[in-house]
Amino acid sequence: MDPKSHELEVVAELKNELEKNGASSAPSAVRLRGQQFRPAGEFWTKDGSASNLGADTRFRGKDGKHYIWRVRKGLPELVREDDPESKPVAVYHKHKRYFLVFRMSRQPYLEVQPSVMETLDSLIVSFILMEQNRRQSKKN
Repeated sequence: MDPKSHELEVVAELKNELEKNGASSAPSAVRLRGQQFRPAGEFWTKDGSASNLGADTRFRGKDGKHYIWRVRKGLPELVREDDPESKPVAVYHKHKRYFLVFRMSRQPYLEVQPSVMETLDSLIVSFILMEQNRRQSKKN
């Protein structure tokens, strides 16, 4: 939100393509801060070569640093590529339910360290792309 005008500002857009059966696929293109749409695969590009959208998913943040999404103890977490053994800078926590069937006792959330607030936009876009890809590969 713009603090002066109190208007929401679009920071990212994802473009989905429809499959033949009418279902929505994973995002095919990404636009950050009004730039041109570019293929979603280019978001994951590192040093000119597209990286694998597997367990360790890499991207370059707005701050110029490279980050890796990895899964530890069943939870996706984000670490800096130059220090992969350090404490994660972001961790996704899944929802919890009462007795596994009732209302949620805890909503899902993304815990982000203050050190990466500068690159929060690209962090959230990377999480959405990674999670949609993971869910789609789970269906297939």
